Amino acid sequence: MHADPPPACREEEAFYARYDWCLNPILTVGQLLQRLQEEVAAAPGLAAAWQREEARINVYLFVCAIAGTVDDYLSRPLGDLSPIAAHFPRLRPAVRLAEHVHRGAESVRGALVDHMVARWGRRWRKCVDAACDVLVAGAEPGDRRWTELEFRLREQPPTSVPARVLHRRMAIPAAFRNQDLTHHDVATLAGRVAGKRRGVRRVRPLVVVGLRTAGAYFAPLLAAHLTARGIPAVSWMTIRPKRGASLGERRRLRTLQTDGADVVVVDEPPNSGATFRLALAILARAGVSADRVTVAVPRSPAKADWTLTGPRLVLLDPPDYHKVGLLQPSAVAPMLREYCGANARFPENAQVEALNARLQALHRDGFHVRHKRVYELRNIHPGSRPTSTYVIAKSVGWGWLGYHAYLAGTRLAGLVPPVLGLRNGLLISEWVGALEVDAARAAPDVPVPTLAAYVAARARRLRLPEDPGFDALAGVRTGWRELINLLRRAYGLYFGRLKIAALRRRLRRLIPPQPALIDGRMRPREWVANGSGTFKTDFEHHNFGKTELNVVDPAYDLGVTTLEFGQSPTAERQLIETYARESGDAGAEDRVLLYQLLHGALLMNEALAKASSDDSAERHEWNRRYLATRHILASLLNRFVATRLSTPAPVTWTKRLFFLDLDGVFDSEAFGFPHTTTSGLAALDLLRAHGFSVLVHTGRSVEDVHSYCRDYGLPGGVGELGSVLVDAVAGREITLIDDQARGQLNRCRTALTGLPGVFVDPMYHHAVRAYRIADERTVPLPRPQVEEVLREKRLDRLKVSPSSVDDIVLARGVDKGQGLKAAKEYLGCADEPVAAIGDSDRDVPMLVAADLAYAPSGCSAAVRALSAEGRCRIIPRPMQHGLLRAARELAGRQPATGAPSREARRAAPPAPAADLLETLLRVAERSRFRQFLSALAWWRL
Repeated sequence: MHADPPPACREEEAFYARYDWCLNPILTVGQLLQRLQEEVAAAPGLAAAWQREEARINVYLFVCAIAGTVDDYLSRPLGDLSPIAAHFPRLRPAVRLAEHVHRGAESVRGALVDHMVARWGRRWRKCVDAACDVLVAGAEPGDRRWTELEFRLREQPPTSVPARVLHRRMAIPAAFRNQDLTHHDVATLAGRVAGKRRGVRRVRPLVVVGLRTAGAYFAPLLAAHLTARGIPAVSWMTIRPKRGASLGERRRLRTLQTDGADVVVVDEPPNSGATFRLALAILARAGVSADRVTVAVPRSPAKADWTLTGPRLVLLDPPDYHKVGLLQPSAVAPMLREYCGANARFPENAQVEALNARLQALHRDGFHVRHKRVYELRNIHPGSRPTSTYVIAKSVGWGWLGYHAYLAGTRLAGLVPPVLGLRNGLLISEWVGALEVDAARAAPDVPVPTLAAYVAARARRLRLPEDPGFDALAGVRTGWRELINLLRRAYGLYFGRLKIAALRRRLRRLIPPQPALIDGRMRPREWVANGSGTFKTDFEHHNFGKTELNVVDPAYDLGVTTLEFGQSPTAERQLIETYARESGDAGAEDRVLLYQLLHGALLMNEALAKASSDDSAERHEWNRRYLATRHILASLLNRFVATRLSTPAPVTWTKRLFFLDLDGVFDSEAFGFPHTTTSGLAALDLLRAHGFSVLVHTGRSVEDVHSYCRDYGLPGGVGELGSVLVDAVAGREITLIDDQARGQLNRCRTALTGLPGVFVDPMYHHAVRAYRIADERTVPLPRPQVEEVLREKRLDRLKVSPSSVDDIVLARGVDKGQGLKAAKEYLGCADEPVAAIGDSDRDVPMLVAADLAYAPSGCSAAVRALSAEGRCRIIPRPMQHGLLRAARELAGRQPATGAPSREARRAAPPAPAADLLETLLRVAERSRFRQFLSALAWWRL
């Protein structure tokens, strides 16, 4: 806006330059102590009043973070046995006994191991109280309160901290990072609590119980404000209800009944209120009745109607937030004039107000949405023709927990909207693009080089010294933890838990060489284009946080970009290569696939959960997202697996046809979506090496058939239970149903979509797949219900094919057997013998029509009956093992056509991520007995 930055901008630039370290908000206790000493030492030299206020805030944040981290260390559980009781109800008595033993062991640990830490933590509370007094009074350096704080800190030097605590990492307080709260809001709550106590005849002791993490910050400050307001006998403590109270916490809680104390429970804005209910249950067990409890809590705009029955409530509603007041034009105008000139005016603008109303409505979308407001400014260039400039003020955190936004915005200049400054936790930036938001504007077409340059710029300019998430504490959500949860599924539901340590050791090799403050949300609608360029918005708050993945690997942004933008393999390769060239991170390509699988799996699970719980019309959109993401995940892993094939993809059809069923034969779902395993890949390799044209023959959609042909280089396939034939060599799709059946299928699709709780798969074009969602999985409709729809709508050309997961409605006369015959006829192989393999009732017609029919063990009763008639050979191996055995039998009948050796293809050792995935694909096809044996060797994969 100015040729030369105004003094306010230069002042801020110098101030925030000292805080490069705050790009990583998950500090260890040792790092917190270091930063605390630096802040206290620097405070007397700060000339500007706003900077000294920041110093007071930061000191408060540091001492509370240390206290909360120590309390979390002391209350850490030895283990959580509740999942065992949930999965095995008959073991609940044994689990309760084991939990008693656990509590006894925790008591012994507290007495023998942690007593030094507990004693240090009790002394540290004096530092917390002193810091809160400084903040409440707004004390300046040199004031007696500052002097008291410095004295308390000298009593607790870093050298006195037990070594086992120094490396513990803090949990991010969401209240001050991404929920728009400030210490002023705690003061407002304190005033309302004090108001509730006026007129009480008998004044009892008052204990403020904070629910960690936010409670570690709120409780001591609330207590300090109450004391300052003349409330006598106020003390504070914190608990983490989801873990239960520790031994020391239970002792403290028991004194509440003895002292007859009243209790104020305080925490950050609740979602469901489950944490408060757990806390009230803990207090009840300690003898504190609900009539002695007051719950003091802010409400989030996303849950503005939240309430709780039982205790008294003291609420802070979103319009009363301190930052909402700061965003009012009269409050923000002086700061904007510092950036834009003393003559700047703020005219009324109906279009801007409409935009602000839409921004406000976005708060209903979730807890991650920040308060923000747009302003029109005029006369910022005195002497020139009046023009309008638009700026946006956005909440980005409080104290040092928001400084990262300024650092990222200024260092990414040219790639993000221009940043004017950061003050009072509000980042001021130019508004880029039209005065529209979200659904009101179309997402721009962002070029691949721009995407790559943005990710590379973050990798270079927002470097971190470490990956703080890899060794984060239990209970902290991290990308590493979620990735382990995904990958351990290869070992099965129960044995996978025993492989967590081994997976962590393997994943340690994938810690990024260039950790950085990544973006974390690379969606098309996060980009805005205007005449001067294309800019990334919301660039600062989707990386670290309570509900974020806390990933620091730029390869995660690359993986998310490929999924969110729906990039082709060519565009994906260009993105990764351009990033590697600009950042120097040559190993990113190996890590991208893991992050693609992680992001996709989380999206798929979220969409499935919302589709099953949402009663609105949006449930069908969530269903579409679930199916699309599942399809993409399958294709991603298929493409990876296909690179391990030895035999090149055929370019023409041969007369040797092999019809391959997918579900339960070629594909497993160990990771929660379809993918093959090592044996499935070896079978495909062997069949192609011996001249077979492998056709997928499946009940899945025609879109899936196209995808498998593309990913594996297959010549074609039959989809939707024989309703459509795909010739990938010629690029043709041949429907195997007539026009009358197609018309009835369209009417059926409409009728089923209108049924309560029924979903229809939009990827089916020649049949109709319908299902409901229960327990976060698909289940079929009752067959009589579907047949009733066919009768009512007079759909006499259709029939229903049920399974354990869905119902497929298809044209009469169509099945997998007819699909096989149609494929033979189309390919001129009517008189040629063909082979097929399948395992379900739906596969029976295909197996009957084949000359050589195979089935793996574990096949359906109908397939076993076919075998008893001598019309199908059941291989005594399950799933992909059975497929490989069948392929070997067929290969013995035919000479090999010649293929490059696997050894030649594997001249170079696989990269770490690729090697890990290959290992897990071998693991996924093991029998349960082998899984059990593997579990005994828990230390290795």
